[in-house]
Amino acid sequence: MIKSCKLDGKDFSPEYNMTWDNDHNDIDWRGGMVYYLPHGWKGYALNVLNKYGKDNSWLGMENE
Repeated sequence: MIKSCKLDGKDFSPEYNMTWDNDHNDIDWRGGMVYYLPHGWKGYALNVLNKYGKDNSWLGMENE
């Protein structure tokens, strides 16, 4: 899969990877809206720091 997307190891930020298991709540809030957690899924973080300018505030988890 990674080869077909032409990604390489430096394109990932493994320290931000997520695993959603049954130890978490069923719902959370994202962007002021209810977010249902994807139990049983794994999320792999991409390295996007400073790729879209120097303001990385869009990466925050603020509930507005």
